[in-house]
Amino acid sequence: MLTTPKKCFQSDVLVSLAKAVAFIAVFIGYAQIEDESKVEFRFGLIVTALMFILIAAPLVHLGEIFETKSTEILPFPLIFMATIVTFQWLLYGLIVDNGFIIFQNAVGFVICAAELSLFAIFPSKPDPKKTN
Repeated sequence: MLTTPKKCFQSDVLVSLAKAVAFIAVFIGYAQIEDESKVEFRFGLIVTALMFILIAAPLVHLGEIFETKSTEILPFPLIFMATIVTFQWLLYGLIVDNGFIIFQNAVGFVICAAELSLFAIFPSKPDPKKTN
């Protein structure tokens, strides 16, 4: 029996959703059984690591960006908004004096600003004259 591309897409989405739910369930379950004094610090480490992975994900394409001298592959709206949001969270962290919020958003803001600077250095579309 052949499956249509639509069914394949639906099953891929459902598998991804199931993995995400299982991933979150593990952390929620852990939070329920762990001592309250340790949860904040350990969750802070986990969230910080996940945030860095998420924010730095566009840098995976850095080699291709330098090779093509184009930022066409980067999601400008996402990077632009992430820069604004990490800066706002950094300000909030400074106001409430929370080390995790300050650290993760200061580093996140620097990463986002570096990604955003790529748009100032390279055009968003490759120059057809230079690719030949």
